[in-house]
Amino acid sequence: MRPDIQLHSMPLATLGPAGTDAFAVAEQLTLNVIACDTFPEAMKVAEESRIPALICAGYREMDRSGFVTDDWSHLHFRYRNSMRVTHVWTQPTKPMCLAVRDGITYPEQVSSVALHPATSAIANDVLPSADQIAFRSKPAAVQAANTGQADACIGSVDVITEAGNLHIVEYFSTEMIWCLYEHLR
Repeated sequence: MRPDIQLHSMPLATLGPAGTDAFAVAEQLTLNVIACDTFPEAMKVAEESRIPALICAGYREMDRSGFVTDDWSHLHFRYRNSMRVTHVWTQPTKPMCLAVRDGITYPEQVSSVALHPATSAIANDVLPSADQIAFRSKPAAVQAANTGQADACIGSVDVITEAGNLHIVEYFSTEMIWCLYEHLR
């Protein structure tokens, strides 16, 4: 459960764009969300601007071959001398789902799935033989599938519903661990 954190209009850096879980959680904390392309960028912006950062403890970045290139623990320790965790809590993600492109039969014709690396365990369960194509956010993964870069995607229901060329075949619910960082003063 989220602690009672009220940042009001104080800037808060986190992962964007607006369709991400991070952005949705940040909007519950402040009226002034700074959407960054990556969690490392959010930490850098927060450090340089001396503002808080909202980081998901499940953060993981992978290259195209599936090799983990960065994650929350590495990010946390890189900023050990300038930023500190002030609050940690669990909170449900926005409702998620697996969607396939229109015209693709699930699961028979699904050979690739666009996803955020944090959802790779879900893909392993529902599409174990599909190639996983990692993107920096679930909205980016949805866009990739919507434009034909993958047969399927794992994303938030609201973003997939707006995409237009995808249909939902399975729903998921889970929670994430969130960390609020502040600059060491």
